[in-house]
Amino acid sequence: MPEGPSIVILRELIEALHLERQQIIAVSGNTKIDKQRMLNQQITSFKSWGKHFLIWFKGFSLRILAVKSGWLTQLSCQLLPQAPL
Repeated sequence: MPEGPSIVILRELIEALHLERQQIIAVSGNTKIDKQRMLNQQITSFKSWGKHFLIWFKGFSLRILAVKSGWLTQLSCQLLPQAPL
């Protein structure tokens, strides 16, 4: 699946910040996922695939799916067991 241009731009901007190997020091928000699982975890890498942007940690990843419909952008996040792309 080809990557959408906004996902490629996001990945390039994030890569320019050199956030790999940084530790998550706080998590917040209203979500159904187990966001506390990310607390104090080290980011191993950022990846993109199609409409998905992934933040990889050791043993799991956070998938962010952006769906744009008109003026509304909906973000959907899901913690996944880590598997190679």
